[in-house]
Amino acid sequence: AERALSLNPDLAEALAAKAFVLAGLGRFEEAFELHDRSLQLDPNSYDVRFLYGRTCFQTGRHADAIVHWERAAELSEADMAATSHIAMCYRATGQHEKVLDTARRTLVRAQRVLSENSSDSYALISGVNALAKLGEAERARQWAVRVKAVDPDDPSIDYNIACAMALLGETEAALDALEACLPRVDAVTFSVWIKQDTDLDPLRGEPRFQRLVRELDARAADAES
Repeated sequence: AERALSLNPDLAEALAAKAFVLAGLGRFEEAFELHDRSLQLDPNSYDVRFLYGRTCFQTGRHADAIVHWERAAELSEADMAATSHIAMCYRATGQHEKVLDTARRTLVRAQRVLSENSSDSYALISGVNALAKLGEAERARQWAVRVKAVDPDDPSIDYNIACAMALLGETEAALDALEACLPRVDAVTFSVWIKQDTDLDPLRGEPRFQRLVRELDARAADAES
């Protein structure tokens, strides 16, 4: 990002990318300054909107995240990331019908991608989460099996399966998936994200979940020291 900005200091996507990295390091004040600049330069960039929404979500600014992610979803008809993420913000703000609506939108987009490439792992895992939000437990489990067959080693897939299982009330399966993936993720980023992720709310009272979060926080603290 800095290399791109050295060539063009007003490149909106590069500013957004640097802001994303700063947010991942917990440097949110600096990140928001760059997000604001990127938005002024190009309010109709998918990357600008999506990454701004991500930082807003990480800091609990759900209403702002909704604005940016809804715009990102408009800017890219193929997008599944924004529509998946918006649902967490709608849940956090008590807008249950909109949670279901965004899940349906995500599922439609995932099915469109899978009709052309049945092994697209991002479409499959997006579908797993959408189906879980819609309460379609059996289909969610079937899609989870499919995505693990395509990409068995990606920790982000295990994390998202954990989210889906938590939503479906399958507590032990969700905790097993988290136990498998959290040691392999970026601790600094995930220690912030996991505290905001409303998909995992059904697990927050579980001692095993609390232990996993403490271990993740300890790794993040070591990485930052």
